[in-house]
Amino acid sequence: MNLCPDACNITYAVNSLAIAISKNLSSKEIALLSAVLVQLGDTLATISTVCSNCFMKNNDNNIS
Repeated sequence: MNLCPDACNITYAVNSLAIAISKNLSSKEIALLSAVLVQLGDTLATISTVCSNCFMKNNDNNIS
């Protein structure tokens, strides 16, 4: 199973979702939601990076 969908399709989907969400929110609510989602994305990236580094470190220790 291919878990890497076409990048353009993801972009279209995210754009459509943003437009749909924004239609029912004020400018202040959009700004707050944007800030929360940016923080969520950054935190997920940090967790992923830490997990990847720990995985690589554990594999390096197993090789020695």
